[in-house]
Amino acid sequence: SMDINDVMYVHIDRKRKFPVTILLRALGYSSDEDIWRLFYGTEKRGVKSIKPGQILMEDVVDKRTGEILAEKTATIDESLIEKLVDSGIKTVEVLTYDPLEDASVIGNTLRKDPTSNEKEALERIYCLLRPGDPPNIETARSFFERMFFNEKRYNLGEVGRYRMNQRLDINPQKGTQKTVL
Repeated sequence: SMDINDVMYVHIDRKRKFPVTILLRALGYSSDEDIWRLFYGTEKRGVKSIKPGQILMEDVVDKRTGEILAEKTATIDESLIEKLVDSGIKTVEVLTYDPLEDASVIGNTLRKDPTSNEKEALERIYCLLRPGDPPNIETARSFFERMFFNEKRYNLGEVGRYRMNQRLDINPQKGTQKTVL
C-alpha cells in the first residue's frame, strides 16, 4: 500500500505494516544502493549534464586532496555540482532516475526505513511479529524463512492455482505443469 507521502508499505498478517524496503533488506538487498539498483539502472554522465535530485551511485573523491566530496546514494544538489566542477571531476555514475519525471517512492520509503542492513531488517520484522520475544539473528532469520519460503505455507492446491492463474490472466496449457505457484 502507499500513503499520502508516497511511502510504500507492506502488510503482514493484515495488521503489521512497515516500509517495503525493510522486507527487501531482509531478502538480501541490504544497502540503499542495492535497493536503488533493483528499480533503476545506472549510467556515467558528464558533471555538467547531471540534474539536482539525481542519485549518485559512486563515492566521489577529489583526486588532488583525497577529500570525499560525496558518498554513494547521496542526492545531488546545486552545491555538490559546483564542488564537482571545481575539483575537476568530469563524469560520475548516477541512477537513470529523472527526479522531475519519476515519483520518488523509493527515496521516500528509504527515508522512512529505520533499518540500514539485512540484520536490522530481520530483527525488526521479528520484533513486529513476535513482540516481547527477544530476537537473535539466527532466530529471526529462521522465522523469516519459515514465514516466506515454507512450501507448505503457500500450497494453493488445485482451486487456488486455478484462481491465481485467472486473476493474473495466465492460461496454462492442459496437461502441463505451468502454473504461477
